[in-house]
Amino acid sequence: MTATVSGRHADLGGLRQRAVLAVLVAARGQMVPGDTILTDAWGEARSASAATLHSYVGELRKVLEPGRAARRPARVLVREGVGYALRLDQQAVDAERFTILTEHGERLLERGDPGEAVMAFREALGLWRGPAYAEFSDAAFARPEIARLDGLRLAAHESLYAAELSTGRHTVIVGDLEKHTAQHPLSERGWELLVLALYRSGRQGDALGVLRTARRTLAEELGVDPGPALRQLETAVLAQDESLVGPSPAVPASRWTPAPARPVARPAPSADDGNRPVATDRDASAWRSLHTPGTPLVGRDHDVAEIAALLRRPEHRLLTLTGTGGVGKTRLGVAVSRRLTDQFPDGIVFVALASVRDAALVLPAIGHAVAPGAPEGLDIEALIVEQLQGRRMLLVLDNFEHVIDAATAVARLVAACPLLSVLVTSRAALRVRDETTYPVRPLELPSGSRPVLESVVSAAAVRLFVERARAVAPRFQLTPDNASTVAAICERLAGIPLALEVAAAKLSFLSPSLLLTRLDDAMSADGARDLPDRQRTMRATLDWSYGLLGGPEQRLFRRLGVFSDSFTLEAAEAVGAGPDGDDPILGPLAGLVEQSLVVPVTDTAGRPRYRMLEPVAQYARTHLTRDTAEARAAGHTHAMYFLELAERAAPQYQGADQISWLSLIDAEHGNMTRAISWALSGGSPETAGRLGWSLWLYWWIRGELLLGRRALEAALEQPLKAGLRSRVRSAAASMAFAQGDFESAGRCWQHACEDAEAAADREAQAHALPGIGLTALVAGDPGKAAAVFRESIPLVEDAGDGSAWLLPLIHVWLGTAVMMETGPADAIPHFEHGLGLARACGNRLAIYVALFNLSQAGIGEGDHERARGHLEEGVRLSEQTRDLANLAYFLDALAVVEDAAGDAVRVATLLGAAQHLRESVGSPVYGYYQPDESLFVDAARHARTVLGARAYDEAEAAGRSFDVSEVVSYALRRPPR
Repeated sequence: MTATVSGRHADLGGLRQRAVLAVLVAARGQMVPGDTILTDAWGEARSASAATLHSYVGELRKVLEPGRAARRPARVLVREGVGYALRLDQQAVDAERFTILTEHGERLLERGDPGEAVMAFREALGLWRGPAYAEFSDAAFARPEIARLDGLRLAAHESLYAAELSTGRHTVIVGDLEKHTAQHPLSERGWELLVLALYRSGRQGDALGVLRTARRTLAEELGVDPGPALRQLETAVLAQDESLVGPSPAVPASRWTPAPARPVARPAPSADDGNRPVATDRDASAWRSLHTPGTPLVGRDHDVAEIAALLRRPEHRLLTLTGTGGVGKTRLGVAVSRRLTDQFPDGIVFVALASVRDAALVLPAIGHAVAPGAPEGLDIEALIVEQLQGRRMLLVLDNFEHVIDAATAVARLVAACPLLSVLVTSRAALRVRDETTYPVRPLELPSGSRPVLESVVSAAAVRLFVERARAVAPRFQLTPDNASTVAAICERLAGIPLALEVAAAKLSFLSPSLLLTRLDDAMSADGARDLPDRQRTMRATLDWSYGLLGGPEQRLFRRLGVFSDSFTLEAAEAVGAGPDGDDPILGPLAGLVEQSLVVPVTDTAGRPRYRMLEPVAQYARTHLTRDTAEARAAGHTHAMYFLELAERAAPQYQGADQISWLSLIDAEHGNMTRAISWALSGGSPETAGRLGWSLWLYWWIRGELLLGRRALEAALEQPLKAGLRSRVRSAAASMAFAQGDFESAGRCWQHACEDAEAAADREAQAHALPGIGLTALVAGDPGKAAAVFRESIPLVEDAGDGSAWLLPLIHVWLGTAVMMETGPADAIPHFEHGLGLARACGNRLAIYVALFNLSQAGIGEGDHERARGHLEEGVRLSEQTRDLANLAYFLDALAVVEDAAGDAVRVATLLGAAQHLRESVGSPVYGYYQPDESLFVDAARHARTVLGARAYDEAEAAGRSFDVSEVVSYALRRPPR
């Protein structure tokens, strides 16, 4: 379900919110009681309340009436009695407009005006974008409306064919009727129309054969004989009854005559705005080579509207759709053409150039399309100009990238024909004056900011995948169990439509989980047989692109395959220049960007980067690995570049520039982990160990604990020097500790101490010894922990700058041990001393560790407002570093403060948000936090008693639904007391 408000695509929210709207649309303007909406939208086991429905209605009103002033009554989604209704003009709802247009077409047909009836039926059918209520096909509320609309759609198709037969187009529509009867074998009217079209085309034998097929099908499927109309038609065909003769067909398009001075016809919309080409009768042959998709265009409404708007403006008469192979440029170009039929009254001509191998043959191909049958020997460019000058037409040139040398000729045509517009699809821009380029991006992928199923269902890439999957496996459904797997498939395929379609076809014999594990093989297998050879597989599409590259571009393309996700220009220069550093980069990189094989992007901080979409990168890696020496050299250079960057970044995580450096490594993390993998498999354990040691604190803060631990433990299986081994052990122990595996952490820290002593490496020892204290702390031995921490302080002070950042943390940990032994009063000086040291060096991690412990001391002493101040600062810092595990602890503690303030709703909401964050990280991380957990349990129990079970659960669910920015905003918003 989609909506357009003021010409813009509207975001209708998640699945349940769209379901509410769908219930109201299906009611066709009637009031629907609130309880009915809840039952219909949530199903029999509904879990929502009237308050939830009211919230969704409020969100929908914002979308449907964006300009409505506050407190002004709604005029679209209105409240009526005990329910709601949609008050929209019938023309504003596609289903209602479709109904009106089909009724109008039937009236026109009845009164003998088939030409106008054709226009009405085509406009009606052009409103369809796929199955009716596709998202809610299993919902009880939608079934009657789906049945009504499907019945009307079938009747409209058949009435369109009847009208076209009455205009003499029997030969043209035979193919469409053959497809129609195959899809609807029980419709006798469809068989009648096909028989009549065949008979009028001079194919009496075929017509009788179809009658036999119809008789057999009806007998096998329904056990009945054909009805009277079909039997009478059979008798008339056998008798060659003159009443079967229809109007004469139109003059064939292949008979060339000079173009008239003024337009003689205008193109008509087809039954599907994205699936059929447009042409006047005169231009029909120009469309014969275009593949006519039998499926709707998915997820491109915004692109179609934006491109159409550009082409309506005279300064954009030459517009090129660029993008990687398989991204859907051709489909998009056809859909845009359909949208613009009114804009180009003299016609729209499509020219497929995939089979044109020579740029010199582009103009002849265009000439054949606009003047079919023209005598040879004419000046082809002059002929085209003569045909198109003074005519408001759209010329669509498909697959231009391999004949790019003809770009200047196209530019001359645009200059010579002031009313002509040209839409080009190409993997590379034409690079001529007055050209406008429109990059076609892959389809939208699931977002991580919403609950998994809602995010997955609403993403265009997933919608396409599911639709194509159902074509081969009709029982396939997107469920909570397979949603994350489907999302991963779409992510791996980078939202490229061709890749999604090829993969979805494999669900006829593979489950989504098996498909995910065999995705590379699936991408090599054949796709639909009716696609051009270069599009039958994703690999064939990329072979086409790779073959268009020159030698330097192919060499750089292969080497860039070593990167993971995206990369900077500096990284590309380091890796792409080759072992000797003398291969040029900028020119070949520009060529790869121009061919849409490399895409310019920006990271979250706005820094420029480049990336290959994952199927493209996988293809580049396949080519790279064919040359062992080149692959080894590229992997080594890549690893050395990112090792230097990782070691430069590591000390910055501990100081005032922590945020910017964390952001920088966020963008490079995929490359860092790929460099570790290469080092482990390529016989460079020291590189792997140094990378792991440089990244461990990043992994801690970002919650990448499982990945970090595996990488570090893998490095420890390799031979390492004692000092480096001690550091890697300490890092691995930190990952295990954060995961709650305290026993493994303790052993690892103990071995790290031994390695450091053997190497006489005081800095390594300074990182290992405090871990022994942390292990004692969580084991409930605060006395031992305090002794170890006191021993660690002078060791860290003497070890040098590399360990100095630990000092404030050790003072705070010492305070924690003291508080466990003697209470908060004795611990507070240690916390405050550690906080002062942390603030002095800008170490946010140490700051919020100190703040949390100070809040616990405040709660222990009954000073809840002082605790609130510490917690609010810690919440802000946790958001800055995106340390979700830490944020969860602060939310739990803030819930205890809210319990003391008597705000039960905030208690439940904060606890729900904390639990959701903790689940997203998967580990407690901060094992050295030792809060009194009975306070959390008491706060939750008290809030549930005050609110009641249902209201408590709703508030907790609201907290679980927050994303990070929402929960931080909620936590920092102090309610009035």
